[in-house]
Amino acid sequence: MRNARSLAVPCAMLCAVLHAAPAATDSVEIYEYPDGRTVAPVQSEDIAMIAETVLIVPAGQTDEWNPLMRVECLFLLENTSGEPRTISVGFPFDAKFGSAYTAMDDKWLIATLEQSAEESDDPWVAGSDGSALIPDVLSFRAAVDGEPVPVSFRKLDRRAGEGFLWYPVMATWSMSFEPGQVRRLENSYVTGWDFFAGLDQASSSLRYVMTSGAGWAGPIGRGLVRVIVPEGIPRQQYSDSLICYWDVSSGASSRGDTLEWAFTALEPTSDVEISARYRYWTEGIYYLTDMMDLASGLSNLTWEEGSVYASIMGLLAEDIWDPIRPDQVLMCCCNAIYSDLGLEIPYPWTDGLLRRAEDATPASALPEPGAGRIRMLEAWLGRFEEARRLAEDAGYMEFLPLFTEKVRWDEQDLMRYDGYPARERLYLELLACLEDAVEGRAIENEAIRAFYLLTGWYTGLGQTELAIYIEPLGRDLVAARRAEPGY
Repeated sequence: MRNARSLAVPCAMLCAVLHAAPAATDSVEIYEYPDGRTVAPVQSEDIAMIAETVLIVPAGQTDEWNPLMRVECLFLLENTSGEPRTISVGFPFDAKFGSAYTAMDDKWLIATLEQSAEESDDPWVAGSDGSALIPDVLSFRAAVDGEPVPVSFRKLDRRAGEGFLWYPVMATWSMSFEPGQVRRLENSYVTGWDFFAGLDQASSSLRYVMTSGAGWAGPIGRGLVRVIVPEGIPRQQYSDSLICYWDVSSGASSRGDTLEWAFTALEPTSDVEISARYRYWTEGIYYLTDMMDLASGLSNLTWEEGSVYASIMGLLAEDIWDPIRPDQVLMCCCNAIYSDLGLEIPYPWTDGLLRRAEDATPASALPEPGAGRIRMLEAWLGRFEEARRLAEDAGYMEFLPLFTEKVRWDEQDLMRYDGYPARERLYLELLACLEDAVEGRAIENEAIRAFYLLTGWYTGLGQTELAIYIEPLGRDLVAARRAEPGY
């Protein structure tokens, strides 16, 4: 999961673009390339975006791998100059609209990227609006002050857009403004989620490009972006079969399936993004059960009850790259000992997870040292049951997927639950101890210590191999956030 890449999806902001001929007035010079098919972005000096509202909602299709989403955008644009203005407006799109469909064949995408297509063999022929390249499912629409406007599709010049904004396809249309006039622009289209999968892990991502809004004059006055996550995207959970957390861009508030980003006076430097990152426990358990000589490794451990779990984690360090549920690791160890003695395993596969068999042979029936080792493992299983109870009673379990899976933490994570005082308090309590947990120190608070034990990368007896790759926030930063007025 930590290596899951995020693919680009339909972009959803506006930029002024150069036009074919001089405007009706001489206040702004705009330009279209002589080939009649290419445009390039420019920085607007006079047209400001004073407000925007973006709603991204399920489009009625709930495919688990690539649910489609309807994007409805409302922008208020103001001519801040004392002169009339006529501009072309562009809406940039990537070559891929989610994993389900593309804007153009790979052949034409490569030609666009390289600026190398022959005139006789190029879909972006002079005078064409490029619509043949655009799938019907995109359903892109534009309206100004409630009236639909004709839309053409153009190729965005890669060279002119480098360092500012570049996506290979751009929807374009014309807008005119009187001095000081505010106009209402509406756009809508359909997009999809990007899906990536590998072995036991997967991610589904959706991105709304805000950075292109930097092309308007001044900051974006105020705005709201709201995303309703469809049923096909896994929910945040730490279940018997699956662990999932939603990695979202900073500033988001959440209520159930709805995420919102609200802002004022925004100079956009980053995009709005949500990525549901999830993996199934089965692959790691399968490896321990069928691919690793676990019994041999266990026979060479130093068995001391207080540190046996840490010893097992050390044994697995070279083979396990993602945390596995600690109880499942211990059950795998019990199975390995029983199997090595020629006995039926006590924790067979049941409904995709290891569970204790009702007729399992008790540890007392085993010869030593097997019996003693099973008793130690079962004692640790009891500790993890108690840890889960403590974490649940403290209200921490909601955050377990995030703290189990997330590797890189930064200052934006301090604001993850801003606006939700009760949840933020619990979250920052855990975040304040993250650095200690990553470094393997003992944590005084019993419930927080129990919480971190459940992550599968913390033992409290020194840093584990899995924790080495985690980049935590410093405790001083968390303390400063907790000391802010109103926290």
